[in-house]
Amino acid sequence: MKRSEFLKVMGLTAVGAAFAPSILANGKQTNNVSRIATDIKDLKANVNRPVTFLVLGAGNRGSVYAGYAKKYPDCMKIVGVADKNQLRLKSMAEDHDVPEENRFTDWKEALNKTKFADAVIISLPDNLHYDPCMKALSMGYHILLEKPIAPTEKECTDIRDLAIKKMPL
Repeated sequence: MKRSEFLKVMGLTAVGAAFAPSILANGKQTNNVSRIATDIKDLKANVNRPVTFLVLGAGNRGSVYAGYAKKYPDCMKIVGVADKNQLRLKSMAEDHDVPEENRFTDWKEALNKTKFADAVIISLPDNLHYDPCMKALSMGYHILLEKPIAPTEKECTDIRDLAIKKMPL
């Protein structure tokens, strides 16, 4: 598997929620969920070296994605982490042996540094997706962006347009 294919698979993994039953606003479950057809047989990627990631947001969502690196260290490596919460930052950084120079208390600090990873996981609060995504795309990072993409239609289309420009298929 090429590293670019691995990044696409990680994107499919991100939509894994589509495989689970939907939870309605009133808390009731429904099993009327569309399935995504893939040929994924195993979640372990066959790559020539680990794909490196910078995680922006070391909370629950970021930790779930980073968990793949713990399970499959020859496929994925966390090389940077940013979180304003010192406990979450320290926990993820230590768990993944992130060097001190790649530990940040703000996403802006992380993206002010010269590109040092293959991709960025953006698992910040929903209202904070737009600016770091646009900055990371402009730097040439591949992006795993937690949903929702952004709070406004314009921000969503801006992200889409820049992604197409920077990362053509």
